[in-house]
Amino acid sequence: MSMGNKHEKDKIGAPTRTLILCGVNEGLHQLACKHCCNFKFYHFANVSENEIVIKAAVPRALDGSIDRSHVVTVILSTEQSRTCPGAEPTIGSTNASPPDPLENILGLARDVRSVCPHAFIVLWHPAATEDAAMRLSAFNAGANMVSCYLEHLEEVLQKLGSIGSGPMAGSCSCLWCGQCGMTAEELWLHQPLYHIYDANRSGRCTACGEEADNLAVHIHEEHYPGGPRREDRRGLGAAVVVHRRRDNKFLMVQEFAGQGFWVPGGATDVGESVRRSAERECFEEAGVKIKLQGLAEVSGTASKSLAAIDCISTYEA
Repeated sequence: MSMGNKHEKDKIGAPTRTLILCGVNEGLHQLACKHCCNFKFYHFANVSENEIVIKAAVPRALDGSIDRSHVVTVILSTEQSRTCPGAEPTIGSTNASPPDPLENILGLARDVRSVCPHAFIVLWHPAATEDAAMRLSAFNAGANMVSCYLEHLEEVLQKLGSIGSGPMAGSCSCLWCGQCGMTAEELWLHQPLYHIYDANRSGRCTACGEEADNLAVHIHEEHYPGGPRREDRRGLGAAVVVHRRRDNKFLMVQEFAGQGFWVPGGATDVGESVRRSAERECFEEAGVKIKLQGLAEVSGTASKSLAAIDCISTYEA
């Protein structure tokens, strides 16, 4: 295990931060080192040090309780654990199978989540984009993010490192995980970053005191940095079917709040064409630039909130 100290000056009452790496490769380690000035930094070579990892992931206040204003980030990877011997085989066994690295880190994710509800847990895995079952297993184990792209992880570390960067702690807390000490803007950043996979909820907003039936939407719209930014919802949108011919796969989006998978799509913005809406939604939801090849179906419905939906089918050239 290696440990680095946080280099920035502590802010009075502001959240502090811990970054824990476990089983990561050299590229991940170098990326984390770029951001270690914003975090108290721990590096564990493999996932066999579970008890030490779990202890490091539980920040304590002076009274011994969990410090929920402390930002905890845990990055778990199978990269190094693939080459680690792992647990010893049972005595007398000659055919003991080696431990599954993925199961090891999923178990560690569950353990960290059970002791630190507000931790941000990242599962780093080379099959993150292709293996939907693995991603679901990771989220069910408590992961907040599953990825294999350094640029995506760097963006997240920058966001996490910004929480508590102000001179004083905020008064906002998260009703999903209990993270506290945030400003309204930090709560706006925290909620979708941490809880995009969690079920939505109603309740009293800790930033403004307003009761909201949909807290996630309320926080996103009413506490947008710089002032409220309410969406002007239109009853027109696109559902896009994207076919990758070379392996006969179709593009699916993992929906928020554990709602499973669906084709990319959404409502059009004011002044936006349906074609542009389809292209934008695919890029925003899946990071994929598409080329529309045709219109499969147009369907409509009548309701107070939705007048019509255009369904567009596209096939990758």
